[in-house]
Amino acid sequence: MNTLEKVVLWVGIISLVILVGLTVLYLLYRRQGHHKIHKILNEKLRRNSGTKSNTKQNSKPVQSFEAKSYTSNPLLDGARVSHRRSHPDRIEEENYWEELKERENSEIQRKLELDRKNQLLMIFSPCNADVVTIHENEEEAQEDGYENPGVILIPSDDKIYAPMNGIVSWEETDGSLRVTSDTGTEVLIEAKIKASETEIINDCFEKRVKNGASVCMGEMIGQFHSGIIKRNNKTVVVRLELTSYKKEQLILMKHANYVSHGDKVMTIRLES
Repeated sequence: MNTLEKVVLWVGIISLVILVGLTVLYLLYRRQGHHKIHKILNEKLRRNSGTKSNTKQNSKPVQSFEAKSYTSNPLLDGARVSHRRSHPDRIEEENYWEELKERENSEIQRKLELDRKNQLLMIFSPCNADVVTIHENEEEAQEDGYENPGVILIPSDDKIYAPMNGIVSWEETDGSLRVTSDTGTEVLIEAKIKASETEIINDCFEKRVKNGASVCMGEMIGQFHSGIIKRNNKTVVVRLELTSYKKEQLILMKHANYVSHGDKVMTIRLES
């Protein structure tokens, strides 16, 4: 064996050793990756809990979860969590996210209460929809045949949500409803045919709450009957109108092409 052949042999051996080493490191990394994800989530939760401890001392703490390894294969364990609803890890993880969402909703309600103390009231979109027309004042609304400021939406699905905290009052036709807050602010939600925007669709809503029920912002209060809101709807519009509007009352409207339910669409100044 000459010198060249020896060099080639040693290079091959060294390359093989390096390849085997990298393969082992990669397998170890994959095995530990599943557990690192949960550690990161728990660490993030602890940081969030620390920053909000002063404002939420009485809130129930969110218990973190740790993934359990039932086999030596983390991918198999992950598959079991994903495809079995009764799997302990999946139930624990779902509870984790539900409690986290409850905390976020509590934070929204706290901000609403703060705005109320500052004599401001936010009104949110009652549906997922494209924005057609915005009437920021009385003059703009009267030009289109309405009495009060508001917004016209083309809903993309059949669900209607409460635009603010208040009491629901259904109209006799079941084609419109009102929500009145404890500050006296009242909004009207009604479904109309887009071609005229004046013809109310009678008996179009299936009630999800009773007449006179107290609701929170974002709670589903109604749903269009099957077949009214079709795919790529361009026929039915929803009018959100501030019926308690008083002349020269300060009102700020959000300008957007699309809003999801729970997106702020207007902010009004309450009377002192």
